[in-house]
Amino acid sequence: MGQGQVSLDGVTHPLPAPFTVIATQNPIDLSGTYPLPDSQLDRFLMRLSLGHLPPEVETQLIQARRSDPLAGMVSVASRHDLAAIQAGADGVRVDPAVADYAVRLSGATREHAEIERGASTRAVLALMAAARAWALWDERDFTTPGDVRTVLAPSLSHRMLLKSAAQGTFSRDEAAHLLEEIARKIPAPR
Repeated sequence: MGQGQVSLDGVTHPLPAPFTVIATQNPIDLSGTYPLPDSQLDRFLMRLSLGHLPPEVETQLIQARRSDPLAGMVSVASRHDLAAIQAGADGVRVDPAVADYAVRLSGATREHAEIERGASTRAVLALMAAARAWALWDERDFTTPGDVRTVLAPSLSHRMLLKSAAQGTFSRDEAAHLLEEIARKIPAPR
């Protein structure tokens, strides 16, 4: 993905710019489902959980499945619009104190007693990319410690190996809880 191309059956295909990869994750305990290797998980900017739909929405989905659900979709942004948004996020300023805060948060994951392998440098870069995007979404051209905290769990939770995961007792929310604990202990810059 980082090279802007994919290979299939030995044939390389260039990807249009911008491109996005969205994946779904099935529960690991389902037959034939295997977790992605850490090197592949690390390529995803965030892991989000949407939870289950309300029953009335599930009922509507069942009713709508009589036809192609994508047929009624309308584009709300062109690829040029998306490229401009990405460029705008890249232009969001990061104060050195906010960058230091992100580094201290990720560093704390490397020293936490319940974390086998903490956040990598690539994870810190992803964290700050997400914080920049969050600031842009909030119509600001600068990041805050609050931006970093907002995107901390979605950006880092899938990039860490918890000791409980190594022992087979991992809870999906456990990483997010540990990150919240770390964020409470690491003082934010003012």
